[in-house]
Amino acid sequence: MTNVKKIAMGVVIGAALIGTFWLVNPSKAQHCDQRVNIVACGTKTHAELINTYKSSSEIQAVYSHYGITASMVNGANMQEGIVDGNNDTVTVNGRVVATNSKTIQRNTHRPGAAEGKVAIAGRSYYTFSTGKSFIDPQQKRFKAFVWTDASGKFVAAIIKACGNPVWATPTPPPAKPSLSCDLLQAATVSRNSFKFTTKATAQNGATIKSYNYNFGDGTSANGVGATVDHTYTKPGTYTVTVAVNGVEGAAVQKTSESCKVTVTVEPEPTDQVCDLKTGAIVTIKKNEFDEKKYSRKLEDCKNIRVCEVSSGKIVTISKSKYTQEKSKYSENEEDCKVEVCRISDKSKVRIYREQANSSDYTTDMSKCQDATPPAAPSELPRTGASDVILSALGLGSLTAAGVAYVISRRRA
Repeated sequence: MTNVKKIAMGVVIGAALIGTFWLVNPSKAQHCDQRVNIVACGTKTHAELINTYKSSSEIQAVYSHYGITASMVNGANMQEGIVDGNNDTVTVNGRVVATNSKTIQRNTHRPGAAEGKVAIAGRSYYTFSTGKSFIDPQQKRFKAFVWTDASGKFVAAIIKACGNPVWATPTPPPAKPSLSCDLLQAATVSRNSFKFTTKATAQNGATIKSYNYNFGDGTSANGVGATVDHTYTKPGTYTVTVAVNGVEGAAVQKTSESCKVTVTVEPEPTDQVCDLKTGAIVTIKKNEFDEKKYSRKLEDCKNIRVCEVSSGKIVTISKSKYTQEKSKYSENEEDCKVEVCRISDKSKVRIYREQANSSDYTTDMSKCQDATPPAAPSELPRTGASDVILSALGLGSLTAAGVAYVISRRRA
């Protein structure tokens, strides 16, 4: 009987020892325990975590107390990680995201192990550093659901084996790969040609692959280097932009206001010249000047009056035309006149040839000659002093003869 009692007592003690180990080390337990674990059977899968959260208002209150929301439980920003009781850290993908990690249990497994006590929704829980929460020195690393924010900063964790929440001091997240378009510069090559150069920065593992330029005139150059040349075909003001193609973990394309520049293409320089063919003053591009076609002396297009030899007309032509065709024209307007007979007074006059067809004139010069010319006198009259004396003597003789005749008649 004594042996039976001893055996029974041994069984009880063994069971108690096993039970005690399981209670104080829930993560090593092979069966459920709601006396220590926040979730009696743990939350080893995401589906178990969701179902447990939805079915227990207590679990919701506990998780909410440590910043774990319903959207997080549903998977927002959730990752797989490790809670390490050896150094009280939380690790994700080999990077320590938090230190000084702590958790809670329903009961304290040994006096003095708990750091404190917390009341949540009317229930009391005991707080531990994760290192003191796990008793087994051979097993202090446990898988966990870990949440970080968009920058990679630690928010909270839940140990899968027991469902216990974990809070900790976040470590600064590593700098993320960064690609930026910093500056676009334009250098003038010629009136309508420019050289564009882009400055970009790739940091923390980011890489630059190529550049896409839009020249603002409907053309572009994609997948090219940092420097590119472009020639515009029309005058105007153009806004040029560039985007940097690269990798920030994934393929990205970056641009900025600094990667935009405006260039102005001036019209081609022009000259006012005299068109030697038309005699008109025209505007041409400087590179179109041909001394056989144009003259830079605008006075060469000045109009002058000349005689057109072939027609006998006075015409107005450009000076340049006169210079080129001197054989056809004369600057002496008299060369366009002819001698004609003016019928009205039968006088000879010089008039412009185009007037010669008028009924007032005739080219028949015989029309200007008298039909019966006056007869020439046989002796020209004398008008000298001797002629006057002789005339007086003759008149006196006649007078004396007349007087003598009258006297003789009276005597008779």
